[in-house]
Amino acid sequence: MLAALDLGSNSFHMLIAERDGAHFRIVERFSEKVQLGEGVATSGKVCEIARARAVVCLAHFREAIDRHPVSAIAAVGTKTFRTASNIGPLLRDAEQLGFNIEIVSGEREAALIYSGVASNLPEDGEQRLVIDIGGGSTEFAIGLDHTPLLLRSLDLGCVSWRDRFFSSGATDKEDFREAMIAAREHVYLRHRELAAVGWQTVYASSGTAKMLSSIAREQKYSDGLLTVDVLQQIRDDALAFPRIHQIELPGLKASRQGVLLPGLAIMMAIMRELDISAVRHSKTALREGLLLELLNGGGQQIRLV
Repeated sequence: MLAALDLGSNSFHMLIAERDGAHFRIVERFSEKVQLGEGVATSGKVCEIARARAVVCLAHFREAIDRHPVSAIAAVGTKTFRTASNIGPLLRDAEQLGFNIEIVSGEREAALIYSGVASNLPEDGEQRLVIDIGGGSTEFAIGLDHTPLLLRSLDLGCVSWRDRFFSSGATDKEDFREAMIAAREHVYLRHRELAAVGWQTVYASSGTAKMLSSIAREQKYSDGLLTVDVLQQIRDDALAFPRIHQIELPGLKASRQGVLLPGLAIMMAIMRELDISAVRHSKTALREGLLLELLNGGGQQIRLV
């Protein structure tokens, strides 16, 4: 059996899967909102409370792994692991629990995301753009079937944007506008190289896309498909509440109230700047890409006796 850990700036995820020839069958899924990247965008450091949350989560993952005959583990740390100046103690904590965390570059992160998304899509000969809005960074990958053609990572994420633009806790229209303008500026710098490769279809993976797609579906704005019009309706719904912690919308989990507006601002900025008409949520993402690497004998592995 295999275990794949995706340790992000907002959430930690783990999949435990069983080998099935050249494929895998997922046995258990785990996800915990750790918010490791809380405050990192301004301080450059992981706070002790966030580190403690991370260690508790990793201990839970270790307990789950020990319940199965897992023979290989792959664990990757993304944006916060790349940038926090004091990440060393957490890496040592993880080693004590048996996790050797690979800190991946933004491009490698994008490649794993693309692999995971493509694994659940048909080989239709169309070039596709994959977007993944994380807690600390946003990855873009353009590929044809299972082959990535362009991989990019931008320094904008729902946790860092929350800390930068929504720290007051108020649902302010001007704060939202500023957050979207700042996100568009980041995307503008990559616009030409992304457009030069081109795409026919667009998919978005991970928590922000899942959250927005769920709200769109529950509010009956669409079947889960994201368009600028749908996102504007969600924005208006959210801004009708005076405080962020008071936002209650069908399809929105309470644990994601704080990242709704920043995640929404980033998604709207991307769609407007890249002139994207529609985005479909992908149920698979980085962790499935990591499982594929484990199946093929690649990636960061730990053999367990």
